[in-house]
Amino acid sequence: GTMSADSSEQLKGGPLAAAISTMVVTVLAEHVGRGPTKARAYLHDELITVVVRDGLTVGELTLRDTGRPDTALASRAALHAAVQDRLVEELEPLIEQRVVTVLSDQRLDPDVGVFCFVLGQEAATTTN
Repeated sequence: GTMSADSSEQLKGGPLAAAISTMVVTVLAEHVGRGPTKARAYLHDELITVVVRDGLTVGELTLRDTGRPDTALASRAALHAAVQDRLVEELEPLIEQRVVTVLSDQRLDPDVGVFCFVLGQEAATTTN
């Protein structure tokens, strides 16, 4: 059946995890040139973890494959740092909580990255 949801109702569970995954892919695509082909969010108490796969650019893969993995990882770390504020701006309204900090890392082989969002106890913003 169809369920009508109030527009201010907070997403929870699977739909929230899916919305977070989509948001991370979209932000990465906008700022890096391509987004990961797979992303999955895990929600556990004050921690949200998003695992992204197959997100390296052609340039990063070229660096990896020609013996320059440190440069590829440094590039990706800088990109992760550059998009953190944007990720937090997009995430806080979805979860209605404040993000205290973001930790991220990337591996080249396999191409797997992770973003960990550590949440605070208080609400992020009040719309009224």
